[in-house]
Amino acid sequence: MPRLRVARPSSRYIGVDAAAAQLGGIPKSRIYALVQRREIPFGRIGRELVFDLEMLHQWVRNPEQT
Repeated sequence: MPRLRVARPSSRYIGVDAAAAQLGGIPKSRIYALVQRREIPFGRIGRELVFDLEMLHQWVRNPEQT
């Protein structure tokens, strides 16, 4: 799973809390586990995990193709 390259933050990128909410309120620990296994598209701004909303929605629709 390729990581996102994030040049600067925008409203298109969300953090772990918002990603968990977008995925139906799953626990943040599940998000971290998906990131650790590189099963979900993510990027980093410094040490902070960020998720591209569009890529996250694509991943939900078809996890094998992102």
